[in-house]
Amino acid sequence: MIAHLSGVIRHISDKRIILDTQGVGYQVCVLPSLIEEYAVGDRLDIFTHLNVREDLMELFGFLTVEELEIFKKLLHVTTVGPKTAMSILSKSSVEKLIELITAGDAGALEEVPGIGKKTAERLVIELKAAFEKKERGKKKAQPTAEDVNALVALGYTIQQARSALTEVGGTVKDVDQRVRAALKILGGQAVRGE
Repeated sequence: MIAHLSGVIRHISDKRIILDTQGVGYQVCVLPSLIEEYAVGDRLDIFTHLNVREDLMELFGFLTVEELEIFKKLLHVTTVGPKTAMSILSKSSVEKLIELITAGDAGALEEVPGIGKKTAERLVIELKAAFEKKERGKKKAQPTAEDVNALVALGYTIQQARSALTEVGGTVKDVDQRVRAALKILGGQAVRGE
């Protein structure tokens, strides 16, 4: 299965790009936000999902693993196919979509072209528990050794570092940003040795 592609954009159309990867051109269905951000000749790394049907194979590409994961979750919802899933993601950020579904706001989902009342309700019913679990998991994410060591190097105790990083949770992916967020939580206190 093709899970990732890295190459140069050779062509951009309405909802697709052709990505040249070492002389092979892959046609990839992408979100409008990607088309707005990139141009022909740009280098691009994308995460992909290969959708195989009896009569068709299509690649769908995403800039982040999170977008790809949400796309796959949408495909598991009854009556939601790849084109509907792309339509949903093109009209809403991943964060907003998770927020709408966890809030049970089927009405807002109906505003997406191709989503009727029944499909919107299905999205909420079939994905709400999974998204709530994912959000709880983010909040409870354990600090990594790299994060803790960075704060200890700045003079904080291991306990202080762990406490602040646990409060930051897993919502921030970049180490530098997590450490900065933890420093804010520590309240800009004077650096203390152990």
